[in-house]
Amino acid sequence: MASMTRFRILCSNLHRFGGSVQYSSCRRRICKQFILLRQQKQQQQSFTTTTQSYNESGNNNNIGVSGENEKLLGMFIDPEVQSILYRITGLDLEKIFKPRKERLKPPTTKVMTDKQLEEAFDTAREEARKRLQMPPVLPEREERGRVLSEDDEIEGLLSCNMVFTDISPGLGHRERLVTVREPSGRLREATCDEHDRAVQVYFARQYRKIGSPEIFHDEFLKIAMRSDHHEHILDRACVQFEPDSRDFIDVHHTVYTDIDSKGLYDSLRSTRHFGGLAFYLVRLKQCDGLLVDMLQRSLFQDAVDLIRLHHLLHGGGSSHTTDSVAAVREFAKTHSRQGGLIERALQVYLENSADGQDGRAEVTSN
Repeated sequence: MASMTRFRILCSNLHRFGGSVQYSSCRRRICKQFILLRQQKQQQQSFTTTTQSYNESGNNNNIGVSGENEKLLGMFIDPEVQSILYRITGLDLEKIFKPRKERLKPPTTKVMTDKQLEEAFDTAREEARKRLQMPPVLPEREERGRVLSEDDEIEGLLSCNMVFTDISPGLGHRERLVTVREPSGRLREATCDEHDRAVQVYFARQYRKIGSPEIFHDEFLKIAMRSDHHEHILDRACVQFEPDSRDFIDVHHTVYTDIDSKGLYDSLRSTRHFGGLAFYLVRLKQCDGLLVDMLQRSLFQDAVDLIRLHHLLHGGGSSHTTDSVAAVREFAKTHSRQGGLIERALQVYLENSADGQDGRAEVTSN
């Protein structure tokens, strides 16, 4: 009996079973099946830890990955890949700490020595690095919904699905067992979407809604991207969806594609989403526009790092070449679809760099 108190039934129409004896018999059968299934679930130990959980509410949930999808996760969590993505993201403190819509607070004024000011800047840089932590790039999770039993004798006793949720303390949300009894009498595992909504009912995460917000519907998503609210869309997706859900992946890919088509790469620079954008474009071998943008903004070392990232993911070149200019030219000739555009952007950068060095030399000589 103590075990039966660990779950609740999400149904307000229990009286429709048609009679107390029939209801009691059906209830005992459902409870027994639920508890037996939970015991089997605990014995399987099917979840394998592959990355740190991405859960803003602080719950320690493991994300399981198997099969061919391990390659994608392995590429993203590679230390050298992570180092490159962090470097090219940038650290613009003014952009990272830009004003956001929140409750206004009265400004404060402090008098500091030079040492205290430097310490304050160090603290701000450390906080900025925390804010630039990238959302994980994970393969899509496998859909659930395995049929557990077919009980034709109770068909028609329900007019809606009955959801059973394990709310035992100390479990990660991904490990919680959620099952669904359909009006047809079928008992099955909850789908991924049903599982997320059931967990949200009992363990509500701040700012996450049970249903998908309208901003992620196609018509409203296009309006938001037309207004260049790409960062806001990605921030909202990180709150609303699990990082390996289909919705999370689709929203990110849609926004990344729109940014690439418009050349708005700088809108995500010095945000936690820039690394994911670069990784997505490089993985699809569509990073030419981003490379040209880096050269045009005189971010030459970022351009070299982007090429190094391409070689790490796809091979075909040296990821540790010493001649950076030669590396860019070699990439433009052998790996780029817009080699001429990259060559022109590189030439302009080199000319501007030479002019800048000549100007500094003249000032020094005078």
